[in-house]
Amino acid sequence: MSEMINEKATATAPATAAAASSVEVPSYMPRQTFGQLLRGDLGFLPVLLTLVVIAIIFQIASGGFFLIPRNLSNLVGQIATIAMDSLAVTLVLLLGEIDLSVVSVGTLGAVVMGVLSARLGYPAWAAISIAIVAGALVGCINGLFIALLRIPSFIVTLAAAIGYEGLLL
Repeated sequence: MSEMINEKATATAPATAAAASSVEVPSYMPRQTFGQLLRGDLGFLPVLLTLVVIAIIFQIASGGFFLIPRNLSNLVGQIATIAMDSLAVTLVLLLGEIDLSVVSVGTLGAVVMGVLSARLGYPAWAAISIAIVAGALVGCINGLFIALLRIPSFIVTLAAAIGYEGLLL
């Protein structure tokens, strides 16, 4: 049996080698004109160029203050919560749903953590853990309404956002 397999393998090897050598690979890529480049897929390049232009405009408008390390560090610190919320919303949007209560749930978790640590004297690790559990519980409640009761996510999360904002008062 193994002899038949070996014979078959040796018989097809030259055919495979011939087929592989007949594939033409261009030795050079023709240069594209600027118009052809703009009509093609530019990927991330327009976003990057726009970011550079905006940074230059802000640097000029602020009198050279925008790109100093202290200001950039301040900007990164201020955008951290927005970046986390954006990541969560992106995942929900990829599923074809919408979540309008992301900011309210995040704020609720922050308030729970603050109250537990500042007013009730909980250690930081316990306050953070309880705040995460509170946010997960709120998310599960929203998810139960959407998944089990089949209420549209827009309605559930809009009502939840209003309700959690009222709870925070």
